[in-house]
Amino acid sequence: MIAQLVIILVLATASLVCLWFARINRSCRAEHLLEMTTMIDRLSQHKSQITIRQQALDAYRFQEYNLNEALRPQWEISLDSVN
Repeated sequence: MIAQLVIILVLATASLVCLWFARINRSCRAEHLLEMTTMIDRLSQHKSQITIRQQALDAYRFQEYNLNEALRPQWEISLDSVN
């Protein structure tokens, strides 16, 4: 009789522990899913921003603009006063 009661108590305790771990596991999975969804959304935003910036850089012609700036007449510089 006592052995049966001990077995029932052990099984009940084990069942409660299993249910408790399953509940914790479910909440951890839900939290993880939310974090992953947020991270994927942020990654998508960053990728689109990188694409926009890369397109702007590709459209900018560095040599042409730099040469135009370098070859701009600078009348304020007087070469006669340099010794």
